[in-house]
Formats: sequence, structure tokens, C-alpha cells
Amino acid sequence: TKIDYIVSRRKKCDNDFIDVINLNDPQFIKYKYKELIHFCLSNDNKYIAFLIDLRGDENYTFFLKNIETNKIIEKNTSINIRNIQFNNNNDLIYIRKNKFINSQIYKHKISDSFRNDILIYNENSSNVFISLSKSNDDKYFFIYRSTHKENQVLVFKQDKNDVFSLTD
Repeated sequence: TKIDYIVSRRKKCDNDFIDVINLNDPQFIKYKYKELIHFCLSNDNKYIAFLIDLRGDENYTFFLKNIETNKIIEKNTSINIRNIQFNNNNDLIYIRKNKFINSQIYKHKISDSFRNDILIYNENSSNVFISLSKSNDDKYFFIYRSTHKENQVLVFKQDKNDVFSLTD
């Protein structure tokens, strides 16, 4: 069995905590299997994006929650998101898995259709694994490309979609 996660945050000027993600909530309790895979807070702390495996098959369900209203504002089971980050404008940057590998990076505007997302990077090689992280100063995103033989780091600015290489 998996551990039931509760992610909380402290209320302002108070010692009380608000449950942000609670896998014992009624919306999740109906699932026999549930595992929190990844979560990320927006820069303004208004939103939390998270991935949950609800079937044990590594096809994760994406949730976006408004923390202030405690409402799920987006849910998606069909596009197989693997990693989530927020940019400085609170757009979501995410990795989408195609077939068996992480292969595309998109930008998503909150409350817009996923069909309107902007492709930032497409990995064409089926033997390259990609991952995504943010710089400490929040100005850049790093795309890490790796195989068994080589590694490469690509970068793009928070406010731009142009990807360029840091290593060759």
C-alpha cells in the first residue's frame, strides 16, 4: 500500500494549517491505489499543480488547485504529464510523455485548453530521456537530455520559448 499524503501550508499570522493536498479527501478516497508523484507551487502561492497515480500504472492524473478557494480548477488524465514547473507569469511548463519516454515540453496557460498549449521543445530521439528544472534565480529553465553515453543541457528563458544549448 502507498502512504496517504497530506501537504499543508500555514495560514498567515496563525498557527493553523490548511490541507493543500490530502489523499484522504472524498475526491481521492474512492481510489484503491493513490500515490502523489510530484507537486509544484506557483510563484505567487495561489496555485498548486500536482500529479497523482490513481491506478498504479504510471499514467498520472494532473490536477491544478486554487489554494485560496480549495477548488480543483483543472484535471487531465489524457496527456500523460510527467513533470510540472511554474514560470514567472504562473503559466505551467510541463513534460509530456509519448510512448515510453519523456519527449516534449509545453507551456500551458491556466484555465485554457491543453489543445492551445505551446510546444517549446520536442525530443525526436527515442533513446533520449529529458527532465526539466528551474534556475535558482527563476530566470531560466534547464532541459537535461541524457542517454547512456552522453548528457546535454539546454536552456530557455522564463519569458521566451527559444531553446539553446549550454553544452555540446
